[in-house]
Amino acid sequence: MLVPVVDFSKCNLQYDSDAISEHSFKEIGRHLHEACKTAGFAYLSYTGLPRSKVDTVNEAASRFFSRPLEYKTRFCSDSPKTSAYTRLGDLTLNANRPFDHLEGFRVTMKNEDAPWPDVPGLKESTAELSRLCKKLLLRVLSALGYGMDLKDPQILADSHKLLNCEGNFSRLKLIHYPGITGDVVLEEGQLRISEHTDFGSLTLLFQDDVGGLQVQGSDGEFFDVPFIPETILLNVGDMMEFWTSGRLKSTVHRVVIPEDPVRASRVRRSITYFANADEDVLLTNLPANDSVQEEAPKECLTSKEYFLRRFQKSYA
Repeated sequence: MLVPVVDFSKCNLQYDSDAISEHSFKEIGRHLHEACKTAGFAYLSYTGLPRSKVDTVNEAASRFFSRPLEYKTRFCSDSPKTSAYTRLGDLTLNANRPFDHLEGFRVTMKNEDAPWPDVPGLKESTAELSRLCKKLLLRVLSALGYGMDLKDPQILADSHKLLNCEGNFSRLKLIHYPGITGDVVLEEGQLRISEHTDFGSLTLLFQDDVGGLQVQGSDGEFFDVPFIPETILLNVGDMMEFWTSGRLKSTVHRVVIPEDPVRASRVRRSITYFANADEDVLLTNLPANDSVQEEAPKECLTSKEYFLRRFQKSYA
């Protein structure tokens, strides 16, 4: 199973949303739906989101991660509503493996009183990329609503109106995978990030060309998902799988350390935009136009209840 490429040009950010036809949303939505119910991942091409915006964030993030550990740990926090630093060794997404070999900085766009790193360009560049990610995600959700043939095709987008605002747990995460050089001692079975699924609704992933991302196929085997220039990876999270009663697939993925020592010695950088439905959205069934009524989720949960349950489990 390969990750499909979905041409998003007819709905991209170069157009005003009012200028995009229902036909274009339906056409792209069919391809998105097929990808999300099979692979759970898709490459989005021709999105209109400039790669230069990603590069600017990565440059600012590199300045932050190069700061001394004593400085970075000033920004550690257990609160999901606060921008926060994750130290190397703090995250273990798979209890059967050693800690994930990464450090990160979680960025929320809330009006928070928490301290912010005095790193040139970091706040401005992450705010701009978050704004563009929200704009793109809302178009993806609109297309997906049409592709799923929902009775209200805008229900998914309307349930994410508060992205980047109070009332929504969306966040941008800057991830720094240190280079694996000769002085780095790895534990047996240690990965850059171990097998996991995302627990939000949808994720946008901006990776670099170092490689290592792998997705689990239906046969249980993992396959490489390489960097394709001028594309953005989209994947389904557990919240969306729960909300759609399994109609859309949240797929296990991981980041392994390249076997090539030269490539492994390079720092790997990625940026993820984790979207969630607004906190008060009830994750109940999504009626479709076909005659088959979808089964509602087994539990009646709000987006906030679902998110906090998963966040506390992952970051406890």
